[in-house]
Amino acid sequence: MSGAALLRSLILAAVSLLFESCWHGTTREVSSSILFVDGQPALDHGSRGKRLPLTAASLPSRGDTIETPGTSRVGLSLLPNLLVLVDRGPRMEIVRLTLTKDGNETGPDMRGRFAEVKLSRGRMFVSHSQGDSSARFSLTTAEGELTTSSNALFIIHSEQQKTRVTCASGWVEFRPSGATIAVQVPPGSVGQWPAPASNLSKAEADPVAQEDLQQAIEIEQELRALAMQRRNVLPR
Repeated sequence: MSGAALLRSLILAAVSLLFESCWHGTTREVSSSILFVDGQPALDHGSRGKRLPLTAASLPSRGDTIETPGTSRVGLSLLPNLLVLVDRGPRMEIVRLTLTKDGNETGPDMRGRFAEVKLSRGRMFVSHSQGDSSARFSLTTAEGELTTSSNALFIIHSEQQKTRVTCASGWVEFRPSGATIAVQVPPGSVGQWPAPASNLSKAEADPVAQEDLQQAIEIEQELRALAMQRRNVLPR
């Protein structure tokens, strides 16, 4: 191969690599940010370390489990578009927290935000925003998997071998364990699993759901205000 031909081949390869990188983007793992701590929650690093008190300076990431015993509560920004509050004694394990940007590391363009967690027990208030990029949140319990890729506000409660989902806005889907089809939980509705069939009901007829919805709106406003104060340190 002549020198000119070799040069052309190298240039074409470089352009192709650059195009592919820009098209698919660059994905990296990130840590979550603590917005507030109430009580004495703990952070279990699992195989990567020991169980420690969770503080405002903690940076929970993949493989970490957050525990909030008793009346403890924790507010987090799992991702810039994903705000959660955990309470009522939950064990929440972070499975995945990733951001995908375009191939230009100095560019601001965000292509995707993806998060996965496991909830062994307890309650979570979740505010998920889609924004201008792809976004997906997945949460698994012993009873199935909840997912959303829309702007959504919802509450999920797992205890005594039951999972209860209350949707305030947007939409979420819950696929019961062993099922091939997910059930959509629309705004103002409550679903509970396991169940022999779809058991969706109106939240307005459920006093517990009404209380959860009211709290969800207040908590979302509180978490957004705290996240705005810390916007310069959230992963982007």
